[in-house]
This record gives sequence, C-alpha cells and structure tokens, in this order.
Amino acid sequence: MMWLTFVGLGWSMELWTIPDLDCGECTQAVRSIGANIDGFVIETISQSKNQICFSGDVTAFETKLKEKQFHVSEKKTVEKCPKVQKTPWGDLPPKVQIISTGEKFTYKDHLSKGEYTLFDFGAPWCGPCYKTADKLKKILLQRSDL
Repeated sequence: MMWLTFVGLGWSMELWTIPDLDCGECTQAVRSIGANIDGFVIETISQSKNQICFSGDVTAFETKLKEKQFHVSEKKTVEKCPKVQKTPWGDLPPKVQIISTGEKFTYKDHLSKGEYTLFDFGAPWCGPCYKTADKLKKILLQRSDL
C-alpha cells in the first residue's frame, strides 16, 4: 500500500471578471457551466462585482464560457477568494433586475407599461431589509404582473 502526503501545497484560485455576470439568470448559467466540468469548484460569485472565484480546469471553463457567449475581461490567480458581501437580493427571481448598486438612477426609465413596477432599496447591514426581501421574493414568484 502506498501513502501520499501533501505538505504545504498552496492551492491557488482563479478570480475572473465577467462583465455579463450581473443578473440572476447569468449567474445561474455560469454555475451550470461549472457544474458540468469534472473537479471544478466555484468558491464565490459576485453579481455586484461581476466576478467568479474558482478552482479547476481553466481551459475547459473558458471554452464553455465562450460557447455561451460570456466574455472574460480580467483573469487573476489568487491565494484566497475575496469574501462576497451578502445582500438581501442574493438569489433573485429571473425577472428581477438590479438597476443600481449605489449609482444614481431615474425610476421613470424602469417603468413597464401595463405592469406594476416595484422598487426596493436595501443594504447589506440592514436586518429588516433581509426580512422584507424574503417576503417580496415570494410575492414576485407568485405574480406575473410585477
């Protein structure tokens, strides 16, 4: 019997910026791509920073991203993945859009004729925002006119 010992191996991670990684559907699509690659592990995905941190077959992942028309704008090798700050809207229903992460916006640009438009403002440090977000997500999943 042979025993292998790994001592002091510094496993590194890849931190990539994908500009189109800014919506729930896109995040789910990228997760699906990674799930179909043997040994591929996604450590974190940040919609607000458009980044994914992972370990695994870089070539296979990049090839599959290109097939699905995802462009990688920056690649870094890091020792640790950056922590992703939790937000009340971390798992958005597909029809919900984040229209601002602190930037100014004009609400009139986001109204849809014949539908109700709901604007919710939250912050990662706001406990009540999480409770409200959970309730709003349930409503959004039930109603097609929001």
